[in-house]
Amino acid sequence: MITSEESVGRMADTSQRSQRGSELQVLSVGLLKTGSSSIAEALTILGYKNVHHGLNALDDREFWSAMHRATNATFPNLPTYTGNPFTRSQWDEMYGSCDAATDLTSFFAPELIKAYPEAKVILVIRDFDEWLKSYNNVFADLFSFRASLLVYVAEPMIGYEIVKAMRNAVRGFFRGRNEEECRRNSREAFHRHNKMVQDIVSPDNLLVYRIGEGWEPICRFLDKPVPKVEFPWVNEAVVFRKRCRRRGWAHLFLLIKVVIFWVLALASVGFFMWVVDTTRREYLSQPKMIAARE
Repeated sequence: MITSEESVGRMADTSQRSQRGSELQVLSVGLLKTGSSSIAEALTILGYKNVHHGLNALDDREFWSAMHRATNATFPNLPTYTGNPFTRSQWDEMYGSCDAATDLTSFFAPELIKAYPEAKVILVIRDFDEWLKSYNNVFADLFSFRASLLVYVAEPMIGYEIVKAMRNAVRGFFRGRNEEECRRNSREAFHRHNKMVQDIVSPDNLLVYRIGEGWEPICRFLDKPVPKVEFPWVNEAVVFRKRCRRRGWAHLFLLIKVVIFWVLALASVGFFMWVVDTTRREYLSQPKMIAARE
C-alpha cells in the first residue's frame, strides 16, 4: 500500500513542468473527491510520465493563472465569462507536457475531451452521499473568510491565483454564486457530469471505474501489464493537508518579504521627501537670515 507520506514525495517529483514534447494519453475526469490521488499514483506506477494532479501543481503559478483564464472561458454563469473558448494550444499550456491528467480536469471535461480526442478517458464514480460528505470540505474551505483574504489580499501581493482559480471553477461548475447555492446544486451537477461524460465518449474509449476494483479494469483498458504491487490507496485529505501546510509556509514567507519590501520602499520615499522638504525649508530661510544679519 502506498502511504500518504510516500505519495506526497512521489507527487512532488512532478511539480515542475516538463520541457519535453508529449501527447496527453489519459484523461481521468472523475470529480474531485472520487479518488483522483489514487488514480494519479496508479497511472504513475503504470509508467505514465508527469501525471498531472492539482496537489502537484501548487508551486506552478503559470498553471493556476492559466486555469483561472480557463474558468472565465468555460463557464457562462461567471460574471467574468469571456465567451472565447480555450483552443488546443491554450489547453497545452496547462496539460501539454503531461502523459496523463487527473483531478482538476473534471471541471473542464467536455472541453478537454474535445481538445484531446486521442486520449483514453477514465471516469471514476462514487456514491453521491459519500462523495458529498468529502466535497463539503471543499465548499467550506473555498468560501471561508480566510479564503477571501487570500483571494483579495495575499494572492495579489505574491502573484498566485490558486484560491481565486479554484473558487471560480467551483462557482462555474456548480452554477452557484456562493457556498449555499453550490451545495444546493451539487446533486444535479454530480449526475449531470457523470452522464455527460458517458454520453460524449464512445464506449470503447471510456472506462467507468470505482476505487476498489483493483488493477485489472484499468490495465485491460490501457493495455498495460498488471503491476506486482497493490493498487495504491492514497488518503487525499492527509496529502492535501501536508502539501498545503508546506506551501502555506512558503507563501507566508513570500508575503512577509513582499510586505517588508513595500515597507522599506515607502520608508525610503518618506525619508527622501523629508530630506527634500528640510532642504527646501533651509534654502528658503537663508534670505531671511541674511536680511536679519544686515
